[in-house]
Amino acid sequence: MSGDEPVSTSSVTVPVPTRARVSYLDGLRGVAALVVLCDHLALVFSPALVLGHSVPHQPAIQYWFATTPIVDLLVSGNFAVCVFYCLSAMALASKPMRMSSGHVQRVTVLSAALRRPPRLAIPTVTANLAACAVLAWLTGPARPFLTLASPHVSWLGTWVSGHSPNFMAAAHDGLLGVFTAPTTPVDLPLWTMHSELQGSFLVFLVLLAPWRWLRLVAYPLLGVLFWEQYLFAFILGLVICEVRTLLLGHAVSPLVRWSGYLLASAAGSYGLLLGSIPSTTPEPPASYYALVPFLVSSDAVLVGHVIGAACLLVAVVTLPPLHALLSSSVARFLGRISFGFYLLHFPVLMSVGIATSLWCQGLLGYIPFHPLVQFQAAAVAVVVTFAGTLSIALVFTRVVDEPLVYRLSKLVAKGRARLGSLDGYVQPTSPSACAS
Repeated sequence: MSGDEPVSTSSVTVPVPTRARVSYLDGLRGVAALVVLCDHLALVFSPALVLGHSVPHQPAIQYWFATTPIVDLLVSGNFAVCVFYCLSAMALASKPMRMSSGHVQRVTVLSAALRRPPRLAIPTVTANLAACAVLAWLTGPARPFLTLASPHVSWLGTWVSGHSPNFMAAAHDGLLGVFTAPTTPVDLPLWTMHSELQGSFLVFLVLLAPWRWLRLVAYPLLGVLFWEQYLFAFILGLVICEVRTLLLGHAVSPLVRWSGYLLASAAGSYGLLLGSIPSTTPEPPASYYALVPFLVSSDAVLVGHVIGAACLLVAVVTLPPLHALLSSSVARFLGRISFGFYLLHFPVLMSVGIATSLWCQGLLGYIPFHPLVQFQAAAVAVVVTFAGTLSIALVFTRVVDEPLVYRLSKLVAKGRARLGSLDGYVQPTSPSACAS
């Protein structure tokens, strides 16, 4: 569909999304990956921005930053992960839900299920081996650097002491371990892959339901079952995709359309509020319970972040200004490289980022815990870490991720061709992060 054709002058048709029209979802994925990096940069160079409690030698304003709604979204990494999960569900379900033929839909879902494990495992094992190489460097040739840095970067010391540079173990974790059980891999961001694979197959299972009404019945039941788990994000992503699919091609009046915009704006604002819930304090501040009463839960942070991610996604899917913003060239570029950006930012931060900070402090005349020196050194380190992650993620995308997606698609297409001609097959779009 190359353009939108209105049904009449008094109504508009909800457009069927093409590759160009869903680029804003890739843009959102890129922004989420950037938030995860900001979260980890803060944990290394200014922990009080994230931890929200007293940290020696840190300005008091950072405690305020960590516990102020909306303001702390920049370092809300757990919220960004929940956005990833909702996006993954939408990316996996969008094409099958639009298919009219049940047979083609089932074959498409099964094809996606066959692609999913290698599509996730090959990038994750590559990233885990890269992190293991950094760990081997820190515990070997760079031991003097580690000795100097550890007292000032507690996360670095904890990471090194909790892992050994075993490449065989890192390969096993990247291929199997991170998917089969909750674990702490060498590349710490890979902890999300367990829920990612589980959620993906939950999506496939729901999509194999022979009737739409059966899916609609399953959503509330699955929502109750997975209420306090990250899998709840996949259910909400499916619900958003289902509603969006039902509305495609239907004429709506301007009144309905603008009412939808207002509701989506309110949902997006509410989602940002929920995404602001601090994830590193024992429980949300008391003010959140007044604003969000349903958070009286054994895991209020997780539930709040998941629902907040879904609310934000509703706004992004509905509001044209957000489409334009997230379809910009910068956002689309971040979306294109977001999987590699997410997987590889941690080893870059633990090596190049921290080394740059210490080097700058040496040039500035090292003064232990001097706020100005620390700020200047951290600012340079943040820029270098971002540039390094961006460069490595681009190489990773071109060398590993995009060729992998292309080859897997070709293999599956050949297999489908042997089963006979199937209408409705569409070449997959660009690879997503964390995993579409």
